[in-house]
Amino acid sequence: YPNNQRISVAQKYGIELNEAEMAFPMIIHQKISKSIAKMDFGIEDNEILSAIECHTTLKKNYSDIDLVLFVADKIKWDQEGKPPYLDGLLQALNCSLENAAYFYIDYILKHDIKVVHPWLWDAYNQLNLIIK
Repeated sequence: YPNNQRISVAQKYGIELNEAEMAFPMIIHQKISKSIAKMDFGIEDNEILSAIECHTTLKKNYSDIDLVLFVADKIKWDQEGKPPYLDGLLQALNCSLENAAYFYIDYILKHDIKVVHPWLWDAYNQLNLIIK
């Protein structure tokens, strides 16, 4: 769904939105995607639904599947060209998935992120404790 329709689509699915999502509707797509997977495609596996729901922001107390999908989503992006953070992310991935996720979040926090989603901040703080 286009960004200008995401708030109304989320409301249609009964999705609760936070301030960050209201301010920057692009990030709502992860929650909408979870609802579509569940309601339209019949996905019932809670681990899969969780990974879909946080593939853009991650979240605290993430599962291994959450982490794998989050990092995979950053490696293959939907824009032209190579992501500017990709080389560093792949280098961090040589250490661990946690290092790769931390590298990516740290990169975007330092490079003009429009809105910091609370789940992203929570994941960043948790990852910081794990890898430091």
